[in-house]
Order: sequence, then structure tokens, then C-alpha cells
Amino acid sequence: MAEVYCLGEARVGGRSLILAGGSEAGVWDAETLANIATFTPDQGRVWSVTACELGERTAIFGGTENGELYAWALGEESHARVLRHDDGVRIWDESELA
Repeated sequence: MAEVYCLGEARVGGRSLILAGGSEAGVWDAETLANIATFTPDQGRVWSVTACELGERTAIFGGTENGELYAWALGEESHARVLRHDDGVRIWDESELA
């Protein structure tokens, strides 16, 4: 990850995660510092990133400078789901998603 615009942490599924956003969204295991996953939006930089547990899955959310909200499933090879918001996405509270 060449550029970092935001950092975060989350405790999901019994482990602590470190999250970073920039040209992509990166996820690391906080205990081992091993990179778990890297997600790249179709366009734009990731300005906000968070993680939460949704049922049995860990979801990674990234808001881009283009006003898109990406939802990636950690550990799955599926494509991202993208939500569009015309006023941009800066920060949100993942507890409101439950």
C-alpha cells in the first residue's frame, strides 16, 4: 500500500484487525501483523474503512473519494458490492448496520 489516508481497528471473530485505506483497503492481523487481505475499489481512493461481523462472515467496508461505499467479504473471492452516494462518504458507524 503506497499511500495511506485512514487507519482503523476492529475486533471481529475473536481476533483484532488493523485496517488501512488509501489506493486500496488493507486488512492485517493485529497479533501477527500478517496481511490477511487487500481490496481494490474500481476507481478512487479509500478514505474510510471499517470491519464488522455480519452473521458468520466478516465484512470490510470502504468509503471512497468518489462517494461509493464498497462491501467486501473477508475470506471470500466474491466481487464487492457497491453502493453509490452522491455527496461522498467520509465516516459511518457500523453499529447502525445491524
